[in-house]
This record gives sequence, C-alpha cells and structure tokens, in this order.
Amino acid sequence: MKEVLSQRNIEFAYVDITSSMFALKSYLKIRDHANSHKEVRESGRVGIPTLSVDGESYLISDAKEMELIVSKLGL
Repeated sequence: MKEVLSQRNIEFAYVDITSSMFALKSYLKIRDHANSHKEVRESGRVGIPTLSVDGESYLISDAKEMELIVSKLGL
C-alpha cells in the first residue's frame, strides 16, 4: 500500500506496529473504536493495513482498494 501512496507523491507516515509498544497501542486504539474495523473486531482479526486520514480510518484489503480510497479522498 505504501507503493500506491509513493507513486502518487502523497506524503505519509508509515508506522510499523511491531516497532514499539506505543505504536501497537496506538493502532489498537484505532482498531478497537473505528466503525471501519467492526468486522475485524468481531472476527478477532488484526485489521492491517489501515489508512488513517484526518481522524478517519480505512481498512485496506489490496492495492486496488487503496487506489479507490485515495481517489475518493482526493489525495
């Protein structure tokens, strides 16, 4: 998914949730509260990759979906 953002010259911060406890907890806060991750929570999955833009989170399944979301958001 990073490739889609890079190809479009969109600035982003990549966060590896395994890099620190803080990164993991920050992600879990999104996963545990975002409407976009309801199905993920209910099925006990992790729910990555996730794109967060202006406080909204989007669960990404593949590069095609990433392209659609980026276009929809006008990024």
